[in-house]
Amino acid sequence: MGTFLPCGRMSMCQGSNGNNVSEVAETGVDSAVFAKRFSNRGLVGFCYFSVVLLLAGLIAGGSRAQEPAPQSEVAFCLKCHAAPGLRRPPVSAKKPPLKRIDPREFAASAHGKLLSCTDCHKPHAGEPLPAVSRWTAKTSMSAKCSNCHVKEGEQYRQSIHWKALQAGNTDSPACFNCHGEHSITSPRRADSRVSPAHVTETCSSCHENTAIQQRNDLPKARLATYRESYHGIANRFGQLEAANCASCHGYHDVKPSSDPTSPINKRNLPKTCGRCHPGATENFAKGTIHLQPSPTEDAIVYWVRLIYRVFVFTVIASLCGLMVLDLFARLRTALRGSTLHGENRENEQ
Repeated sequence: MGTFLPCGRMSMCQGSNGNNVSEVAETGVDSAVFAKRFSNRGLVGFCYFSVVLLLAGLIAGGSRAQEPAPQSEVAFCLKCHAAPGLRRPPVSAKKPPLKRIDPREFAASAHGKLLSCTDCHKPHAGEPLPAVSRWTAKTSMSAKCSNCHVKEGEQYRQSIHWKALQAGNTDSPACFNCHGEHSITSPRRADSRVSPAHVTETCSSCHENTAIQQRNDLPKARLATYRESYHGIANRFGQLEAANCASCHGYHDVKPSSDPTSPINKRNLPKTCGRCHPGATENFAKGTIHLQPSPTEDAIVYWVRLIYRVFVFTVIASLCGLMVLDLFARLRTALRGSTLHGENRENEQ
C-alpha cells in the first residue's frame, strides 16, 4: 500500500504481488481514485487530506500576507529614512552620508507610485551597511536603471561619460547625477532637473566645477558663453524651444566632437543645426560655437566688439556730458535772471 505524505504527495502504490500499480502526481491526489483504493479508510483519509490542505493554505497565505506591497514597503522604509533631522556624516571616504528622504518628493516622483524601495535597493536589517566605492555605486546604479530603461542604457553605454567611468574616472556622471535619486521627475515637468528650463544648470554642476575642470582638462566658461549667446538669452527669458546643452550634445549618448558619430562633429553640425534651422549649410555652423574672442582667437570678433563698446560708451558719455553742460547753462541763466530782476527792483525803488 502506498504511503500518504503530509505534504500532499503519495508514494508509489503497490499491489499484493508487490508490483507498482500507480503513482500519484505531486500536484495533488485525485479524490475519486483515493476513495476507491482506500474504501475502508476513505472518509478518514479524505478528512485528513482536507485538513492538511487547509493548513498548508493558511500557512502559504500567511507568508504572502507578510510580504509588503510596494506602497506598504515604502512606508516601512520611510519610518527610518524619512525621520526628521536624519543625517549621518560620512563614516569613511567609501561610505557617503545618509540623507533624509522627503516622502512628498518621492510620492510626486516618476517612480513614487510604480516602484518599491527594493526594486532598486537591496533590503538590509540596519547598520552596518556594506561600504561601496563611488565607482561601484555609479556603475551598479546605471546597470540597475538600465533594467527598465533599456534604450537609454544602451545609449549611455556609447557615451563619453560611460567610457570615462569604465576607465575609473568617478567624476563622470551616472544616471542619478543628472536625473536625481528619490525625486526623479519627467523631463516634461518644469521642475525637472533635465527639463529645457534646468538642463543647462544640471550640466554646469560638473562642467563649471573648477576641481572637475582641472582634474579632467575640461574647457572653461561653457555656461557663460552659452548665456551670452542668442540661445542662452532666449532660454533665460522663457523661450524653452531655444537650443540648450542637450539640443546639440545629445542626452544619454554624449560624445566628444572628435567622434565621427557625435552631433557636434564638424561634419555633422549642419544636420544638428538643421533640426531647428531647416536648410542650414556648412557655412551656417562655421563660426565658433562657445565664443570666447581674444586678440589671438576670433580676433576680428574681438576687435569689432571692443571698438563697438568703446564707440557706444563714447556716444553715451558725450550725451551725458552735453546734458550736464546744458543743465549748467540753464542754471546759470536762471541765476543771472533772478539777479537782474532784483537789481531792477532796487533801481525802481
